[in-house]
Amino acid sequence: MTRPPVQHFAGAVLLQGQALQDAYYLVSAGIRAASRNGYPTQRFEEIRRAIRAADMALRRHGDVVSIASQSDWGSDDESAVDPIDTAEAARILGLSLRSCQRLAHAGLGRRVGGRWVLDRGLVVAEAAARKESA
Repeated sequence: MTRPPVQHFAGAVLLQGQALQDAYYLVSAGIRAASRNGYPTQRFEEIRRAIRAADMALRRHGDVVSIASQSDWGSDDESAVDPIDTAEAARILGLSLRSCQRLAHAGLGRRVGGRWVLDRGLVVAEAAARKESA
């Protein structure tokens, strides 16, 4: 029996499949809007990270199966977390370096050794969300 992508229980909602990706997109859009309006987004970042982790856990499981079946390691293999700097993020997003630093400060990145580091997957998702909302 196939489970629906969205299920609700007393005090809880279970998301899976495309519903996780949709929720991530919507929470990301909400965070951007809240940040633009000066609303603190720290609580929302925790929700976004939890959704991302749940979605990536399922993807990693699928990756393990596909990697185990590969006979060689191609150049397209990437780790789940691919750190990039703000210059690379600016190129991907088509934004200024300062705008990417602001996004990193708003929760898309973290400080490492005095520099902002972002996850390539989150930046690509942000670029897709911006493209869809445009």
